[in-house]
Amino acid sequence: VASKAPEAGNYAELTLDLRVQEAAENSLKKCISEAVGSEGAGAAIAVDPHTGEVLAMASYPSYDPEEFNENYDELLKSKAKPLINRVINGLYEPGSTYKPMTAIAGLESGTIDTDTYITDRGKYTYYSDYQPTCLVYSSSGATHGTIDVSEAIGVSCNYFFYDIGRKMGIDTMVDYSRKLGLGEATGLELPESTGVVASPEEREERGGEWQPGDVLQAAIGQSDHLFTPAQIASYISTLLNEGKRYRLHLVKSVKDYDTKETVMENTPEVLSDNPIKPENVEAVKKGMGLVLTEGTAASVFSGSGIKAGGKTGTAQVSDGADNVLFTGFAPFDNPEIVVAVVI
Repeated sequence: VASKAPEAGNYAELTLDLRVQEAAENSLKKCISEAVGSEGAGAAIAVDPHTGEVLAMASYPSYDPEEFNENYDELLKSKAKPLINRVINGLYEPGSTYKPMTAIAGLESGTIDTDTYITDRGKYTYYSDYQPTCLVYSSSGATHGTIDVSEAIGVSCNYFFYDIGRKMGIDTMVDYSRKLGLGEATGLELPESTGVVASPEEREERGGEWQPGDVLQAAIGQSDHLFTPAQIASYISTLLNEGKRYRLHLVKSVKDYDTKETVMENTPEVLSDNPIKPENVEAVKKGMGLVLTEGTAASVFSGSGIKAGGKTGTAQVSDGADNVLFTGFAPFDNPEIVVAVVI
């Protein structure tokens, strides 16, 4: 039998930043252990919004590749599913991390403008048979008062987004979701889930029936929406880029093993470009800045020393627990990094 000696192949240089990757893995493990305990799971991704380069990608729990074969059965049966890369194959309701999308859709479609004010009355009574409430109203009887879109993002006012969601309709929300990259492949060089954008058509395909009130839930990131952390990072990057969506990628270049010459180099690739008015982006950014200075994430970011923007989100799951999400960017004025995290 003829045999041939192995030859060294080319090798890839990745876009991952070792320090950012290490920080993502360590903090993900620490925060999940503190919040949930040994049964917890989650994911984190960091990207460069101007190029689509993935700076870090962490899924927890993970496993040691050197012990993969001997531990395979145990890994396969584990309730925490360590074999799933949750960054690109974990599908989650986005919760309020979707509200910046609803805001952009409302602004760009002309449903509202940056000077539109809506009064939060606590309970949304447009429909006689479905009247959801703003969280602050259901917990304390208070309301957010009369607010604009930036303030609505800052305090995460459900009532505001119920109203603009109903007025612009589900078709407009679906259109802008896809323009921003939700429900679309990010382009990563690994098999990924494309997620679900809530719509009557999608519901009917699964044998369900769409109700008028579903548009209210869709507007605040509930209903049938399911996205990966990678998609959320991609959508926020696209928003910050005023509608220019870059393909996410992990491979920076490929080099010859012997000569070290570059065989292939990845350059930033625009997947789609749907221009968003700069003043609308600024209004959403302002709101995401308020989240970290006065809103739901203010206590975490106080004293950080870096001006940033972000949005928290909470989504109930079937067993009564919550998935908790965060997406953010920094520095505020000229973002160099976008993150998306889920626990």
